[in-house]
Amino acid sequence: MKCFVGAQAVLATGSGRDINRHKYTNEEADAALQQPVVKALLDLCKSRNTHEAFMGQVGPSSLHPFLAVCYCQ
Repeated sequence: MKCFVGAQAVLATGSGRDINRHKYTNEEADAALQQPVVKALLDLCKSRNTHEAFMGQVGPSSLHPFLAVCYCQ
């Protein structure tokens, strides 16, 4: 039955990405953003994007005969 339901989703939308994916309404998305676990994950993302440990530059290093990555702050 799952294959049939999946096939229906592909036929209805033309996209295989719609199989087993819920389409959230704006209200559902707003409610999900209020859940503690989602708030905690968003805080981690914000911390990752603003913490000084992640503000350096990453790039290839030409100082070695093999592939090396240099992180400079």
